[in-house]
Amino acid sequence: MRRALGVALTLTIAAPAWAAPPGWISGKDPKYPPGELLIGVGKGPKQESADLDARGEIARIFESKVTSVMEDFQGAASKVNSAGKGVSVEVQAVAQFTKVTAQKTLSGIEIRERGKDGSTFYALAVLDRAQCANALTEQIEALDSKINGAVSTAEGGDKMAAFKHYGIAINLMDEREALNAMLRVCDKKGKGIPAQHDVGELSGKFDSAAGEFKLGIKVDGNGATRVRDCIMEMLGNKGYQITEIEIDEEDEDGEDESADGGDFDAVLIGKLKSEKAGEIAGSIMVRTDLSLKLVNAQTKKVIKTFTGNRKEGRRDVKQSAALSAHKLCLTEAPKIVEAIDKAFKR
Repeated sequence: MRRALGVALTLTIAAPAWAAPPGWISGKDPKYPPGELLIGVGKGPKQESADLDARGEIARIFESKVTSVMEDFQGAASKVNSAGKGVSVEVQAVAQFTKVTAQKTLSGIEIRERGKDGSTFYALAVLDRAQCANALTEQIEALDSKINGAVSTAEGGDKMAAFKHYGIAINLMDEREALNAMLRVCDKKGKGIPAQHDVGELSGKFDSAAGEFKLGIKVDGNGATRVRDCIMEMLGNKGYQITEIEIDEEDEDGEDESADGGDFDAVLIGKLKSEKAGEIAGSIMVRTDLSLKLVNAQTKKVIKTFTGNRKEGRRDVKQSAALSAHKLCLTEAPKIVEAIDKAFKR
């Protein structure tokens, strides 16, 4: 307890009252050259709020730059797909990405000085430009390696690989552009690192791969038609070419030996299972579970399994099962569709 009080006392002493405001209050102090440091001055009724305000000032230097670049990038990434052909890549929301990126990159901000003028506390935050640039450069180079790998896989694989990995490359480019925008803020000359791939070209390749990619679906069980149609509609709204197909059930090894692929590149094989789950206030409860497997139609390998469930009650088992399947469509299917979309694009 004494140690905690000691820390609090140190912070208080670290904000002395001034006879006259120092130069850094106005951003003009030779001790903190702007060519070497990014500077933020904060103030508040408490020292903690002044510190936060100072850090926020530096973060805001990046925000406008990153937001502008990200909006331009998203426009370029979606331009090719604006005609509605193929599946679009949903790049990250600007505000969300800016917040996450700022937290990671701006962790190097230091509070160098504190002070107090009357009842107002002040703080000076600095971020070393060279350290910031080095950290961002490392992150960008790591992303470039991943982007090159994704493009190489897309170019050397089947239609499913092309569809998936061009999408991955575009999402990685999304992250790269934001980091590069921050690098241009940190760099003394305002320079970033030129990208090895053009986002418009990648978007065009992804759009072409999406237009050729065909997805099939089969769902068995009580209420299967409702759930299948629900999933088909949602994936169709995302641009997928999805069709109902007839496929034999999978074997115990997790491979569908009878799925000959046909005209499909991937198939979704689902099972609905309804079981009585007791009674509540005169209603017969039924739990319906959905298991949906995404299978590469050419290799017959299971890529990923998606699950959802819903429990509902009505006067008899049949009505309860129908209601649980209906609610499964309304509540769980959207989550499953999002997971399927991410499985293809991440």
